[in-house]
Amino acid sequence: MEENVVNEDVADDGSAAAEQANMDILLDVPLSVHVQVGQTRMPLREVLKLGPGSILRLNKNEGDGVELYINGRMIANGQIIQTPEGNIGVEVTSIVTRAERLRSVT
Repeated sequence: MEENVVNEDVADDGSAAAEQANMDILLDVPLSVHVQVGQTRMPLREVLKLGPGSILRLNKNEGDGVELYINGRMIANGQIIQTPEGNIGVEVTSIVTRAERLRSVT
């Protein structure tokens, strides 16, 4: 069986260039990125008592990983780190598989 190979750089109709232009546009689309450290549920009565110095107990322990979400969908797991500049950041430790992403939608 013969395999057809197309060199996109030599396309007559410029479709490769058009595809690259479309990709360049998409690469500039801003996405919402957030990191979930943990979560908890609490009654409104307790929420109304929150103030400076309040402590929320989350469903995770110190040192547990965090989840990285893009546009509301979990795409990776990571660890909280301190950057050389002294800020906090997230080091990605694993990328969620396509099957796991699809399970999270349902």
